[in-house]
Amino acid sequence: MTSGLTITLAVVLCECIVLWRYRAFFSAGGAHLKRITLIAGFWLVGTALSYVLLEQVNWSLESHGLTMWFGLALLAFVVGWGLGRATPNLIFWDLCFAALVYVHLGVLFVWCFYADQGLASAQARLVLISPFLLLLFSFFGASLGHVLHNGGFIFRNSYEFMVGRRFLLEKSSPVLSTVTAIALIGVALGVWLIIVSLAVLSGFEQDLEKKIIGANAHLVIEHRDDVVFKTRPVLEDRIKAQPGIAALAPVVQGDVAVASRSNYSGVVLFGVNQKATDVLGVLSQVVSGQLPDFSTQRQEAPVDNGSLDFKPASLPEIVIGYELARTLNVRVGDSIRLISPVHEVLTPLGAAPRSMGYRVAAIFESKMYDFDARYVYTSLSAARRLFQMAADDISGFQLKLRDVRQPGPSVQALEQDLGADYRVQDWQQRNQTLYASLKLERVVAMVVLVFIVLVASFAVVNTLTMSVIEKREQIAILKTMGAPTVGIMKVFLSQGLLVGFLGTLVGTVLGTLTVTFLDL
Repeated sequence: MTSGLTITLAVVLCECIVLWRYRAFFSAGGAHLKRITLIAGFWLVGTALSYVLLEQVNWSLESHGLTMWFGLALLAFVVGWGLGRATPNLIFWDLCFAALVYVHLGVLFVWCFYADQGLASAQARLVLISPFLLLLFSFFGASLGHVLHNGGFIFRNSYEFMVGRRFLLEKSSPVLSTVTAIALIGVALGVWLIIVSLAVLSGFEQDLEKKIIGANAHLVIEHRDDVVFKTRPVLEDRIKAQPGIAALAPVVQGDVAVASRSNYSGVVLFGVNQKATDVLGVLSQVVSGQLPDFSTQRQEAPVDNGSLDFKPASLPEIVIGYELARTLNVRVGDSIRLISPVHEVLTPLGAAPRSMGYRVAAIFESKMYDFDARYVYTSLSAARRLFQMAADDISGFQLKLRDVRQPGPSVQALEQDLGADYRVQDWQQRNQTLYASLKLERVVAMVVLVFIVLVASFAVVNTLTMSVIEKREQIAILKTMGAPTVGIMKVFLSQGLLVGFLGTLVGTVLGTLTVTFLDL
């Protein structure tokens, strides 16, 4: 609700500014209204078609947002090009009104269907960013269409390019040369910062997702009441028959305490079989020891509750994380004890927590502290024995998908096939808090990058404005010699293109070198 109110207040403020500036619109007749309706209609229809097309190919705004932005920018440029060639007068304010109409309908859409997700939703970001994108590229297309429609393209040997280059690079005006250099540096720094920022953010998200996906299954099937249930080959075959499922492994899971001779900690115990190596990437990240064969565990030691006097030769094997090994001060071959606080055994002194000894067979390192410090893996039989479960009892299934970016269809198919007794969750749902933070970070980063682009753009505008003010005499001479108004516009357009092109080129080179250096 707060996010919707914020968006509404921002829209009303922008609306008041534009209405005051364009107050003469109401007495100008219906031509502008028709043009505004046409522009807003093209924008809305183009956005709706792009959104529907993404849905049809099973793409989302989260994973393919750049495709959506590129399509909208191309649409806006084409619309602006057509308007610039036909009616160049007051195009900018017509575009501003069309953007307001677009924002009104977009805010209404988000408020009705995505109000619970707030500004972090991809749809809200679409409403916040797309009006500026559409306005910018439409105005750019209109300006370019008007200039190029009246006199053709700008060639290197044309007088407009030659005069514009001399105006920009002449040494007789040190102030203008200094401002031009500052504008060039500003554009280069803006492009460099955008490339580096996007690369760092994208790399951080990809690395985080890779680690999360590696330590967790793509899909997890559990009983809706969070109780154990019995697995059957028929049930496993039904699950593996669903589209998009690459591998399946049963799992027994529970919270336990782990103790060594020098320390203790709380961990999550996973009982798995050999199929888990096809589902969990973390089991392939062993840095010490050797991954045991979970299907053929050695004879297990009887349950006891005495001192830490273990017999390693008869203990089941376990795989622990690097951070947990540091906390417990253990190595491969050492013994640890797992204690289940919810299961008890009777002793001469009364009821005591059930515990079992294990031998550390391997140590993995996923580079995620929470996983390396809390996840431990042992065989299904050893976990069932600790949790006092029957031979065919499991906590759920862990699944691997063929397309990890598109878990939705598989989740829906499994929910329909398994019914209401089971709960199916993908890796994104199980890490909602982390992904909500990433979404908010994207919003902040996008706002900052937009302001960077605006600052760089105003630097170029400032250069052109000072050039026009300082070259009024030269402009009068050119007009006297017969240069048309469009030709004068091309002179200063060539200046802006030179500054933008050189600044973008320098910024791209610097950004590419920086990203390459950071990737080493």
